[in-house]
Amino acid sequence: MIKALLSHQCGLKLFCVEGVSQDDDDSPYGALVEQMIAVFAAFYSHNLSSDTRRAKHARALRGEFNGSVPPLGYILVTWAQATPERPAGLHVDPEIAPIVVEAFERYATGAHSDRTIAEWLNEQPAIRHFCESGKPIGKEMVRDLLQNQTYTGRVGYSETVYAGASLGQRRKSRRNHIERCEGRYEAIISDELFWACQAVRERLACTHKTTSQSHTYILPDRVFCGHCIARGDGNLADPNYGKMRIQWQDTKNAAIYRCIARDRGYGDCEQGIVYEERVLDMVVEMISRLNVPGDARERIDALVRSRPSNQQVLEQLAELEEQQRRVQFSWEHGRLLPEEYLARTSQLEREIASMRPLDYDRLEEAADLITHFRSYWKQCAEVDNPEEARQQHRRPGVCIR
Repeated sequence: MIKALLSHQCGLKLFCVEGVSQDDDDSPYGALVEQMIAVFAAFYSHNLSSDTRRAKHARALRGEFNGSVPPLGYILVTWAQATPERPAGLHVDPEIAPIVVEAFERYATGAHSDRTIAEWLNEQPAIRHFCESGKPIGKEMVRDLLQNQTYTGRVGYSETVYAGASLGQRRKSRRNHIERCEGRYEAIISDELFWACQAVRERLACTHKTTSQSHTYILPDRVFCGHCIARGDGNLADPNYGKMRIQWQDTKNAAIYRCIARDRGYGDCEQGIVYEERVLDMVVEMISRLNVPGDARERIDALVRSRPSNQQVLEQLAELEEQQRRVQFSWEHGRLLPEEYLARTSQLEREIASMRPLDYDRLEEAADLITHFRSYWKQCAEVDNPEEARQQHRRPGVCIR
């Protein structure tokens, strides 16, 4: 079905390296062979997935680690690296494992948070050497580390479960659905210490939710700290480096942006808090200064026509427009009755409107938005539900310095 859709709308053709396809000679034999190849390919994919799940489950039952990246504090020895004295599997890293144990012990006291543990870890020479080729340890990594039961000597297994049966559904969380098996490797921490940390986390967990008011943020993840971006020692390979996190403060009755460099282990940043109102004023001012060229419509038409994916649709539109001209010619020369003229004209207009490339509408809407952005912004503040109106705005990137 997907192949037929792409073939009809985009003019794509399928050619097989081995065998034949329907597009080779447009024969019934080619169509039959193509369907058989698709069936065998689907069977191979499902069978491979089933064999992989069965093999990973068997490895977990034998106590073997299934992952390709070992937890912090362990060394993964592959089958190619295995020796009689050091078999394949997880082995304790004598340099980093004591640091991991102390991280658990510190958190179990209840006097430390994920952030302070991350800062302490990044101060250790062994951890610094471990993170030389990557980003430093952040509080999110510490949160996962302190909840990883692999450190107690148990391996986990769980199958991937999706939220729905249709294509493209997101995966469900594996938490509380993991089967634990005794591992064939040495544990770093005891069960008592692990569950003591979980008890501390449960006690410290505190959420503040308001049922009377919710806040919509236009730029929740598009604002970056200019000080961090300008630093020469910054890790620009990290997609979240320099991001500023927005949050609502009841004491100030306003939303503020705060740099998360410290949370991610990059050290303190001299950028203070920035009010959302100031950020939005900057965005409105910058966008309002943009000018749409006078020949924007001609440029849009040329751009749409230059795209190969639109060529077939444009050819069909040209045929419909030619039919429109013929209908108009017949009407002007008295060859059509009024009812026939109205019916055929309405039908052609509907077909032309349905086949018009979406690029036209999107580019024209973008040009209109840039031209009248300030007036649209003011109108959003005057509607009955400003929160709902804020959701309709675009989200460009902003750098604050």
